[in-house]
Amino acid sequence: MASAVEPPIRFPVDFMLPLTREEALALRSQNATLKSGRGQHRKYVPRAFTEHGILMLSSVLRSERAVQVNVAIMRAFVRLRELATRNAKSHNLCQRHRREAPE
Repeated sequence: MASAVEPPIRFPVDFMLPLTREEALALRSQNATLKSGRGQHRKYVPRAFTEHGILMLSSVLRSERAVQVNVAIMRAFVRLRELATRNAKSHNLCQRHRREAPE
């Protein structure tokens, strides 16, 4: 991730989101990072890539495994967008029925 922080031209701020304290702590416990004592605190707030950040990451990472993971992540973003769209349509339909329903 350090390389993503360094070149702001390739990874602008809006291509990454800072993690909340809770998210960062969850990552720390999952990955067993940062030993207790010296070095126990992060220098930088961990960040997660947005969809655009993942696209930019594609141009940096070249290993076969990195490409496979990148494809899986992009498919997840597509699925999330589909679910969000479907949810918004359902919400709008419910709102319309509420307005039209007799009291």
